[in-house]
This record gives sequence, C-alpha cells and structure tokens, in this order.
Amino acid sequence: MAKEEEVNGFFDRYIACYTEKDIHGFLRFFSSRAIQNKKEDFNEIKRIYTQFFDQSQSLVYRLKNPRTEIFADRVQVKASYEIIQFPRKGDRRLWRGNIEWALIRERGELKISSIQYQHDRSP
Repeated sequence: MAKEEEVNGFFDRYIACYTEKDIHGFLRFFSSRAIQNKKEDFNEIKRIYTQFFDQSQSLVYRLKNPRTEIFADRVQVKASYEIIQFPRKGDRRLWRGNIEWALIRERGELKISSIQYQHDRSP
C-alpha cells in the first residue's frame, strides 16, 4: 500500500496547504468520495474548508503523536491535533482534539477517504 515515509510526506504537504490556506491544493488530498465525520461528503468538505480559509488571516496546524497503521488496502493514521486560527475579524481561536484519517490509493496517489475528528473544546 504505502511506506511510512510516503505517509509522512503526505501529511507534511497536507499541513502546508492547510496553513497556506491553499484550498485547491488542500482539496487534492481528498478522494472525490471522501466523507468527513461520517456525514459530510466532498462538496460539503469543500464548502466548510473554503469558508474557514476565507475567514482566516492565518492558521497554525500541529499534529501530535501520529500513529500510522499500514494495511493492504488502506492506511490508518490517528493523532492529536491543535489548530490556531487568527481570524480576519475577532480574537484568536484554538481547537484541539483527536483526529483519524483513512487513506487509500487512487490513480497511484494517496487520498483521504475518510477523516474524523472531535474538538476537545470549542472556540
């Protein structure tokens, strides 16, 4: 399926696009069939992140203690995350919690097939 170095590189690029608010680059990490939090399809994912990036002056994204499991048909990654948003209007916001991704290979590239996260506290 994939090697750990490839998975690490995937997340380095994922985080770079997120913090640069590069919505087009960021969405390329997702399968067109991706599901977020067991309910949001690709179009909803696109809407959510487009709005969030547009509202943000800058973003900081940190993954903590990522654990990668590689299977024949997918890669499972679990971690803790911390996101700091500096919005265009208002005060800084902090989100942290646990996150889990399932990655699959599509046309030779790793893609997110599902992402699930839960904030420990809301802004």
